[in-house]
Amino acid sequence: MFIADSPLVSLCLHISLAIFLVGLIFKVVTWFRHQIDTGGEHFPFRVRVSAAAKGGVGVLFSPKLVDLAKIFFMDVLLNRRVLKEDGRRWLMHMLIYVGFTLLVVTHALGAVIMPRFFPGYASTILPYIYLRNLFGVAVLAGLGIALYRRRTIPGMRVTTGGRDRYALAILAIIMMSGFLMEATKIVSHARYDDMVGQYGDSVISEADKESLRA
Repeated sequence: MFIADSPLVSLCLHISLAIFLVGLIFKVVTWFRHQIDTGGEHFPFRVRVSAAAKGGVGVLFSPKLVDLAKIFFMDVLLNRRVLKEDGRRWLMHMLIYVGFTLLVVTHALGAVIMPRFFPGYASTILPYIYLRNLFGVAVLAGLGIALYRRRTIPGMRVTTGGRDRYALAILAIIMMSGFLMEATKIVSHARYDDMVGQYGDSVISEADKESLRA
């Protein structure tokens, strides 16, 4: 049974999506709520929304769509400008961003997403378990670079606030708790017995079981 089949998880998912949509609508509305100084000329909210919609449709059905897609991938996803300014800062961002995103896909939502693309998927078999550990190490490496930059660059030590420290601490706790839980399961005899009982009956024949008992 997939995790998403759980009523509690399904409820939490829908609540999360509802909160996301409310926040998204609020953010979009704020783009048009504030009046921009245009030399005394006033543009009502409805006019600004209509102009933005016409401009968006015009871009989607024009050659500018290629430029928009290029900007999205190169500047938004790959942070080309950050790479030109500071390679270390770009590496830090990509390690945290890419590593955490892939952990969400392969671990947090792995039971829902992965079997659709990889038949026979199981979180504890190779190479999936190694990939999860690799993504976790990538996030920790990015956090290490972020901490190093804040301790060695004077300007960043001044501008680092409580929210920055909180974000770094939460990410570190999430990563370390994941590794700790995996280590606990590895050395847990009860967990081992559960795995043997779950998978052994479907793999080991009755004759093999009798020989093992003997």
